[in-house]
Amino acid sequence: MNLLDHLEACKTLIEQLPSKPEVELYSGELDSESLKGLNLDGQKCYVFLGCPGGPIPPRKERLKLECDAIFGACVVARIDKDTKGISRQAMNAVNEITNAIDNFRGNSKTNSKLPELQYMEELFSGLKSKTSFSAWHVVWTQRITLS
Repeated sequence: MNLLDHLEACKTLIEQLPSKPEVELYSGELDSESLKGLNLDGQKCYVFLGCPGGPIPPRKERLKLECDAIFGACVVARIDKDTKGISRQAMNAVNEITNAIDNFRGNSKTNSKLPELQYMEELFSGLKSKTSFSAWHVVWTQRITLS
């Protein structure tokens, strides 16, 4: 297992959620300015999934060469017209992702631990950013065997 294999496994898991979001691997930070460069269909919910790496635990605390990798899923969807910047679609999708990831080890032979959810939060409001999109994200860490 490596980081990319696990990222692809998370992508497959998220694509199978009831909300059926469009999932793409993404590198970098996502903010309202980044949306200007992305072609987003206002009818779909998008999940941008990434992994910037993470610390390597001390040798005595790991089984093999492992990394406590940081993963993030950013959910972007159009705001609801009857709200002040909220996207019910984005909020529901980030909730589904959080529940799905909570017990998703991936490859149990190489991933020695279950994920540790760190937080979920709104990145930006469609009202504030003037983009008509709202974004939420969930961040977790997971110990991944690199060899």
